[in-house]
Amino acid sequence: MTPQPLKSQAIFVGKTVVAHLVSYAVAATAGYYFLLRDLYNNEASPLKGYLATPGEPEEWALIGEKLFPIELVRGFLIGIVFFSISKTLQRWGRKRRFIAIIGFYFIVGFLASPGISPGSLEGMLYMQNQFAPLVHERFFWVTFLQSVIMALILSNWIRTSLPEEN
Repeated sequence: MTPQPLKSQAIFVGKTVVAHLVSYAVAATAGYYFLLRDLYNNEASPLKGYLATPGEPEEWALIGEKLFPIELVRGFLIGIVFFSISKTLQRWGRKRRFIAIIGFYFIVGFLASPGISPGSLEGMLYMQNQFAPLVHERFFWVTFLQSVIMALILSNWIRTSLPEEN
């Protein structure tokens, strides 16, 4: 097996970064407006003290300043991981690629993550006293939506991101 040229790696990782940024922006916007707005804009929000909210202008502004660079790095790291299995993904059909990407991105990256965040299994355990089940459920669905969008984009792009094997 010959190593892939650096250009192929860069294109693949770059497309993964774009897919991550698009999926994050769409899911975060939809999630905020349809599932999370009342949690973020409520004086008695359980998120206060855990996540920055619009009611905390200084912290909210700081999040806004740092969000894009952080998401670029996240997309880059995700791209590196997916590139390591890209030849396998490329050989598979679109549906199988989609399922594999959902598996890695959503299940391993979020649901089964050791990080304690609302909606993840660890978060549901360790934050059961801070957040009602409905809060966890809402974050779960936002992250699932992002994972579906990411998997749709990548499962379609992977075929064109790498040179065909000879």
